[in-house]
Amino acid sequence: MAYKQIHASTLATSPKETIRGYIRNALINKSKRSYLEVDVMTELFAPDNDLLPSFVSKFRDAGGKFVPCKNQEQFQDYLSQLINSRNYTSLFCPVPDLQEVLQQIHVDYQTVLYNEPTDAALLYSDLLIARNGSMVFMQEYQLYPFIWNMATDLLVVSRVAHIRATLKETMQTKAGTNCNMYHIVTPSLPEKDKDGNLVYSPDNPCFFLFLVM
Repeated sequence: MAYKQIHASTLATSPKETIRGYIRNALINKSKRSYLEVDVMTELFAPDNDLLPSFVSKFRDAGGKFVPCKNQEQFQDYLSQLINSRNYTSLFCPVPDLQEVLQQIHVDYQTVLYNEPTDAALLYSDLLIARNGSMVFMQEYQLYPFIWNMATDLLVVSRVAHIRATLKETMQTKAGTNCNMYHIVTPSLPEKDKDGNLVYSPDNPCFFLFLVM
């Protein structure tokens, strides 16, 4: 068997001397350092130039029910049809402007939540997030910023002009208001019963979004 011959100088070199030799060589033979070019100006995601289809797609995928309305009159008509078809026995509405709509379509409502959630609540979302289909509820427009445990059905009203691409843009819009409390909500599908039907509850409500153009 052939053995590799080891030079005597190698055996005499300690690990510390070896490391020092590496350092000396590095200091003598300097190389130009290359830096990774990082683009800090470009957005993380490509801009979405068509926010409405993006929002509607994400909202529906998350489990929300979308009701497009061409104008205020169509919104009132669709709202009346939905309320009558669902046979609500109690409806909560904390938004003064929407209370006027309910009066015009002759629907009874309550303005205060008591001990038990209602069948439905009519609310206003001032901002919508296209990237994930979320809704933003601000205390500026209603007494209750947090919407959980209000009702089994949440009837939300908003406008196309209120859609923002991202949460960042939403917060920039919010910064121009006097509102400190807000709630960002994304619909979610509840569990099914033994017959395969979705079981909604005040903890996991069904969202109907009336989006006025």
